[in-house]
Amino acid sequence: MIHVYEDHFLTIESDVEKSILIYTWKESTAEMTLDDLMVRAKRILGEVLQRKVRFIIGADTDFKFPLAPEIQEELNKSILSAVNSSDVEKFAHVYSSEIIAQMSVEQFFDENVHKTYEDKYFDSLSDAIKWCI
Repeated sequence: MIHVYEDHFLTIESDVEKSILIYTWKESTAEMTLDDLMVRAKRILGEVLQRKVRFIIGADTDFKFPLAPEIQEELNKSILSAVNSSDVEKFAHVYSSEIIAQMSVEQFFDENVHKTYEDKYFDSLSDAIKWCI
């Protein structure tokens, strides 16, 4: 696994041999603005497209930014629609520790009705990795 990107809110790692990208949100997302979120979401998408990965794992355990319905819709239009046209086959989601954030993240991914990949929710990163590879 190679370290691809890191900042105050997000870490991205990739394994070229296994064609997997893991992004991990940090607890500091509680301080994030909408612009901060959009910049990081586009960064994740850019890495997915550039690396042509087949598997994505979103480690949302520490994601604290509330995803209001209008934000979910914007992310769905700008990010998930591009993932639909990528090489991604599986997208694993590791649940948030906060119930409300967990529900909004799950709702966000469930609203992608045109998805071209399989997705599944997990409570551990190791289980998500096993499912992907």
